[in-house]
Amino acid sequence: MLSTLVKAASSANITYVGGYTTAFVGTTSSIVITFGGNLTGGLASSASAGDLVVVYFGVSASGAVPLVIAGYTEVASLSASDTYDANLLVEYKFMGVTPDTTFTLIGGTDSENNGGAVVVQVWRGVDTVLPFDVTRTTDTGNNSVLCAPPAITPVTQGSVIVSGGAGAHNTGTQTYSSSDLSGFLSSGANDSNDVTIGAGYFYWTAGVFNPAEFTFSAADSVSFSWAAVTLALQPAYTGPIPEFVAEANTQSTLASTSTIVVSKPAGTIEGDLMMMVGATGSAPRTWTGDTGWVEVADQNASPNLRIAYKVAGASEPASYTFALSSSTINGIAACILTYRNAAYDTIGAFTTGTSPLVLPSVSPSANFSTLIAAGARSAASVTLGTPTGMTARVTNNDTTTPSYRVCDQLVTAGATGTRSMSTGSTSSVSGLMLSIKPA
Repeated sequence: MLSTLVKAASSANITYVGGYTTAFVGTTSSIVITFGGNLTGGLASSASAGDLVVVYFGVSASGAVPLVIAGYTEVASLSASDTYDANLLVEYKFMGVTPDTTFTLIGGTDSENNGGAVVVQVWRGVDTVLPFDVTRTTDTGNNSVLCAPPAITPVTQGSVIVSGGAGAHNTGTQTYSSSDLSGFLSSGANDSNDVTIGAGYFYWTAGVFNPAEFTFSAADSVSFSWAAVTLALQPAYTGPIPEFVAEANTQSTLASTSTIVVSKPAGTIEGDLMMMVGATGSAPRTWTGDTGWVEVADQNASPNLRIAYKVAGASEPASYTFALSSSTINGIAACILTYRNAAYDTIGAFTTGTSPLVLPSVSPSANFSTLIAAGARSAASVTLGTPTGMTARVTNNDTTTPSYRVCDQLVTAGATGTRSMSTGSTSSVSGLMLSIKPA
């Protein structure tokens, strides 16, 4: 019944522009790979503006080696250990107005003894914001050169699976073949440490896809090893994406108060989603919200972190009043963030008492969702950290308790993994994550 869970995408089809492969003996000098004009098997011999270039770069060595492609973004870097160690780097780049015709392997293969090989695939119609439909899968193996690429389960109709791997051996120039990947390309290099690389693609429709083990053109050996990466390319998306509009925040400096008033963020219109984040510096308190707000988290322990949301109606007041169950002697802080084309989705668990705060993973139900992280500390003048990959939207670090930060990030469906937010202390700190989805 996996097919019932497949998301439809408002998108154009992903099409294969073409592929290219090459191999080379070991060197510590940078290597320039010319793929423009050399692509075969697809629409064109060269990439165009907006096309996605995916590179599988394999090296055989005696140990793990650093592999770098100048100007590209890493998808995965793997190393497998045996007598002959397989190293695999997978990176990507979207072509600009003037498409590249070359790329450079910085530092070559790290040794004159290490053979290297590359497979290039170029794709058109891949989403430029979230190019991968789900998180890539990886695997390595020893005692064999027979790559067994890992399975993957996309969620968006029109996704294309790209799978490839590298094998380390000493049998000279050899190649791989695949029984279920289209457009399969393979090449091998002959050096003291020999390498073979191969990659192809599969037009996905439903369910899990588990690529077949590659076939090798020579005898296998327990001295060999392999590494493999499987990707799911996401088609270009033209539907709504949550858009951050504005935020409004305030801090109460009164010595004893139980309410706080937060302005409606500028530009908020009917249908927008407003997210409220509140915190205090007191002992346990519960919150109450203005009429029409839906509370989704109330910590009831210092710093009393609270999350609520409201969909803006046709007529909204200029401000909203939020209250505590009893007054606080250490101040109250709160903010409202407005998002357009958004609907509330799901929320994770609180984490407390650690530095940094490791915010538990959540699982958005749709691609192009926005992940929101909120963290607070019951102290004044503290600047909480921004988790890697996220954008800080609200920062409260003034001279009044509490301090807090709210950040967001565009994400795909499924488990997001944890995020870390520095706090500078393990005392009276708390945080959590939630997601909002396209409306």
